[in-house]
Amino acid sequence: MDPKFNHFLDFKGVTLFKPNVHETERALGLKLKNARDLARAGKILLEKLEAGAVLITAGERGMFLCLPGRTIKHIPTAAREVYDVSGAGDTVIAAITLALASGAGFEEAAVLANHAAGVEISKFGVAAVTPVELRKALGSW
Repeated sequence: MDPKFNHFLDFKGVTLFKPNVHETERALGLKLKNARDLARAGKILLEKLEAGAVLITAGERGMFLCLPGRTIKHIPTAAREVYDVSGAGDTVIAAITLALASGAGFEEAAVLANHAAGVEISKFGVAAVTPVELRKALGSW
């Protein structure tokens, strides 16, 4: 679930909730300056939504995966060169959905999505990520 502000907390019981930092700050009325703040926000979202996982995307700070009863997992950005961030959130949702549907766990799916987004933002405009590009990006992981 990629939330928008007016319906941010309407989707209880989702498998994965994927807001970005700005959406999370706005919806929860918090300022997320560091990993501790992000962990607290992730825990709040997990509880309010009864979600299987929360993945907060944070641009150049990477991603923060929150799972019930576990310490937040920071996934550093996989981007090498950033040309255009348009479409990055949609790429993350598409890649993580594909990975989860294929049997990956949340952490493995988030890492895959992070690499897919790294490829996408290295292109101008909203662009598709090919399997060849993703395999190449994962080769460095």
